[in-house]
Amino acid sequence: MRIDCKWQAAYLCSQFQKHFNHYRQMKKNYQEGKKIFGEQISRDEERKNIFREGKNSLASGSLLGTFFMLFAALTFMTSCSEPDENKLKPINVDYSGYIYVSSAYFTDSYYGNDALLSIHTIDNSYVVTFSDPQWGDVTFTDVTIDKELSGTGKLTMTYRGNTGTYDAVLGGTLEVITITLPDVMGGTTITFREGKAPEDAQTGKGAK
Repeated sequence: MRIDCKWQAAYLCSQFQKHFNHYRQMKKNYQEGKKIFGEQISRDEERKNIFREGKNSLASGSLLGTFFMLFAALTFMTSCSEPDENKLKPINVDYSGYIYVSSAYFTDSYYGNDALLSIHTIDNSYVVTFSDPQWGDVTFTDVTIDKELSGTGKLTMTYRGNTGTYDAVLGGTLEVITITLPDVMGGTTITFREGKAPEDAQTGKGAK
């Protein structure tokens, strides 16, 4: 969690104003005192030393503290403007493409060119959604996008009038995205590719 930099800066600025006002008042008192005592101060070495010490203390103490507070306030305000290292790089893309499906019973079967997939940044997390007329819909939240994608979700699919929900695991890369359904037909993998399917898609060669 980040500290509330704006609150800290406001507090430090108020302290700066307080110290500055204190400095102005001490300076005023010194000048008034010098005016009142006048020549008596110049003749009285002891009082002269007292005023000198007070003035030096004011210059070295109050001013130093004042400028330190100002510097600290500016530092906090600058840090507020720095980017949050934990903030994700925003991604907002929508793809249309084609899919191949493999299971324990068949390999690289072409299932059309009607699949949709999107990747969006929502509340500082990546969300991936997939939709296909035959293979249903799934939303993956808190997705990790590095060299490969990683996430889990629930796919809802209707087959012959019956609707079921199945565990889904997101994988692959941004170029070739996979969705694995461990509990469907002994383990089923949907492979999504962006764009129009190649001419040899029906043969399964386009899946390679």
